[in-house]
Formats: sequence, C-alpha cells, structure tokens
Amino acid sequence: MAIIHILDKNTDKIIGTLNHLKAEYVGAVRKDSLTAENTFDLIANARSPKASLLEKRTRLAVQDEDGFFREFIITYAEQYQREEKLVRADASFIDLSKAKIIDPQTLEGATALTAVQTALEGTEWKAGDIEYADIRTIILEEYT
Repeated sequence: MAIIHILDKNTDKIIGTLNHLKAEYVGAVRKDSLTAENTFDLIANARSPKASLLEKRTRLAVQDEDGFFREFIITYAEQYQREEKLVRADASFIDLSKAKIIDPQTLEGATALTAVQTALEGTEWKAGDIEYADIRTIILEEYT
C-alpha cells in the first residue's frame, strides 16, 4: 500500500494523495473484525501541505491486498506532535447503519436486488451488481 487517495467530502473527487514512498504518511493500519468495524489509522507527516486536507468527514480511498479500493471516512484527525498528525477513519459502510431505520415488514417474492433497494431507499447509497436472482419471502421481525 503506497498511495492513499484523499477525496473531497462534498464531491467525492480526488483532491490529493498521500505517498508512503515520499514519507507523507507512516504507520497505516487497516483492521477488519467480525463485528464489521473496519478502521484505518495512519500518522501523516504534518509538514506536508496535504496534511491540512485530512480533517473530519473527509473520505480516503485505500487499496487493499486484492487490488480493490475501500472507502473510509475520517472520524478523528489531530496534530499531536510538531511533525505528526494522527488520523483515524472508519469504513464508509458504517454510515449506512446510521442512515435510516428499516421497519418490521414482510417482503413477499423478493429478489436480492429488491431487498437491497428496499433497504437503501432514502439513503445516499445505491445497489451494486447483484447476480443472485432467486425469489424469496424475507421477514424482518424487528426494527433494523
């Protein structure tokens, strides 16, 4: 992992990059857990002009071991030493759990796509490619 893309929090366009080989950051750690708490911590070189871009709610695109990009949202950023800025970010999908409450309901004859669209309705998220097309009855017994 050599380059981290910094995305504008309003437009999601790339506004900068951090390069490990240029010593713009050190100590990046990505943690995955079974509780779906994916975090990404790094220490940025505070002397770099790009360090000012690392603020709360800014998004980071980080390439994983498989070559896919994962999106993280900065939840904490503080310059704690003259040359170091500590940054903590959570996976962007964690925001989805705060986006809306899904009422108890029964989805009769639902495909995976219709179930996902029902869950994402009214949020900023949209369904990706879903190939499984079997029809099922999905019962949500509790508020989710």
